[in-house]
Amino acid sequence: MIKKLLTNPTSLAGILLLLAFIFIAAAAPWIAPPPENARDPYMIPRDGFSSTPASPSEIHPLGTTEGQYDIYYGIVWGTRTAFRVGVVITIFTLVIGLSIGSFAAYYGGWIDEVLMRITEIFQAFPFLLAAITLSSVLQTIYGRGEAGFLMFLAKGLALITFGHDPSQTLDPIQLQILTGILAIISFGWMTNARVIRGNIMAIRDLEYALAARTIGAGNMRILFRHLLPNAVFPVIVIASMNIGAYVLNFAALSFLGLGAQRGYADWGQMINFARNWIPSLAEHWHIVAFPGMAIVLFVLAWNLVGDVLRDTLDPRLRGTRGGI
Repeated sequence: MIKKLLTNPTSLAGILLLLAFIFIAAAAPWIAPPPENARDPYMIPRDGFSSTPASPSEIHPLGTTEGQYDIYYGIVWGTRTAFRVGVVITIFTLVIGLSIGSFAAYYGGWIDEVLMRITEIFQAFPFLLAAITLSSVLQTIYGRGEAGFLMFLAKGLALITFGHDPSQTLDPIQLQILTGILAIISFGWMTNARVIRGNIMAIRDLEYALAARTIGAGNMRILFRHLLPNAVFPVIVIASMNIGAYVLNFAALSFLGLGAQRGYADWGQMINFARNWIPSLAEHWHIVAFPGMAIVLFVLAWNLVGDVLRDTLDPRLRGTRGGI
């Protein structure tokens, strides 16, 4: 499989793009050093408070946005935000989707009916609209300090996302990002659940599964040792392609003020600065072009790799798009 990924021009282009983004994220402290005494390196430094964006210059290679936020710094550190958001959301949607879909398929009966009806209820909501609504509600709840269990959930997610100590109070900047992540996770797991359910239902009565049951293997052993490893490949393909989609959706939330806070290194939040300058983008093109290009290339990289993973791991879907 690795040889096929490296010899296929499409996947090679995607891998090179991903490696470039990984290098930028890893080298961010050196290629875009934070200002001295910066409280948070993810907050984009400002060069004044003028509302007029500045064109690219020697000091600011990619120019500045409204409010004089440095675009180059924001794109470099925004790469870390993109990986953090995409990977964390993908992990949680995979775990939730695989768990619900696997149990529904293996046990069947009323368990399958209940879990699949819940899945269909979540699927009935338009994804982005539902994420926007939930993110707004969560920010209101957290802002009032009435979160209860939701605060416990946010601290657990903060531990995984930011390495935050659960015993400490959450940083409001991180909390706002977590509300966007929680909203996307809440409405992003259903495809994984339905795909894994269909795959397990297709193989649960095959000879090797029946043989394992005959020799006395437990349900969990049959499910996780024999069925899931043979049914998970299409879900892995979906997950690899969804990383870019999740970053794009989080960028949309940030653009609307529901993801990253103003001034935080996030590509969608940086494009938010261009809203007041749409009539004059011919002059201030850089405030949209550079953050937009970063988003497009990041999503494209994951899609290119996902296409080849699809053809490699599931040859039945070779040459198709959106067939899963």
